[in-house]
Amino acid sequence: NFDISAPAISQHLKILRQAKLVDMEKRAQSRIYTVNTASLNELANWATKMKERWEHRFNRLDEVLKDLKENT
Repeated sequence: NFDISAPAISQHLKILRQAKLVDMEKRAQSRIYTVNTASLNELANWATKMKERWEHRFNRLDEVLKDLKENT
């Protein structure tokens, strides 16, 4: 049902497992994957902090550029 190969899907899932974004449970010959919501929340919190940090820096840069423009 996917446009990519099974090995490619397995590789993607492996990376998500290593990043602890998904959990995997073996059931006989099957592998059941679930989203690790705690890790996703941690990632979301980090992304929010980074967004706020960069917004602050860009706002400060805007102020500096505005000051330079007014003084020239």
